[in-house]
This record gives sequence, C-alpha cells and structure tokens, in this order.
Amino acid sequence: MLDLTQTTVVSGFASALLVLAITLIRQRRIDTADLGSIGVAFFAGSNIPVAIFLCLYALDPDPPTIPTKLHGYEKHVAFAGLAFLFITLVTIWSLCNKAFKAKAKPKEKISTQQSTQLKQDSFTSIKKNK
Repeated sequence: MLDLTQTTVVSGFASALLVLAITLIRQRRIDTADLGSIGVAFFAGSNIPVAIFLCLYALDPDPPTIPTKLHGYEKHVAFAGLAFLFITLVTIWSLCNKAFKAKAKPKEKISTQQSTQLKQDSFTSIKKNK
C-alpha cells in the first residue's frame, strides 16, 4: 500500500499523463503552451490525496488524549478539504476540456505555382550572390 507522499506523486503523474494524452490525441503534437497545462495538471493532481485526507479527518480525528491545535475544528478541516478537492477537480477538468477543444492545425500546402516561384527566387538569389 502506498503512503500519502507516494500517492500524491502517483496522482500528480496520472493527471499530467491524462492531459498529455488528450493533447496528443487531439493536436497530434505538443506546443510550449501545452507544457504549462501539463505542469498545472501535475500540481493539481498531486493535491487530490491531500484533499481527501483532509475530508476524512472529520471521520477519524486525533484521539482526545493527544492535545492538538485542531481539536474541535474537525468539521472546519473537513470542509476545507472538500473545498480543496472541488477546486482541484475543477482545475483538472478545465485543463482536460481545454486540451480536448484544441484542434490540430492543418499543414499548409503550397501549390505548384508557388513552389516554382520559390525555386526561381532561390535560384535568382544564388546567382546574385556569385
């Protein structure tokens, strides 16, 4: 069984791979702007286990024999975890949605006339340089 730190890393990589896969499927390439989305997906995904831990804190608080500063605030900690989980899931959803809506840019096709003109221009420039 993975501990919280390992689960955090696995969850972060899973979220980043999800956004990467959607981006590659839809665009068939990666732009530099997509790297930012993948990084945000990693950090947002790595927050999921922590948010779930905070949500579950209300169900399993510290024992009363151990004095902590959180004693009596279990409901508040759980609500903060729920809000944290909601924000994280909305972030990942919006990144996946953004990656899905992006379409591949079509390759520019040049006509035969443009190709001939480019060859003539390059030949002319070579002659001028000699």
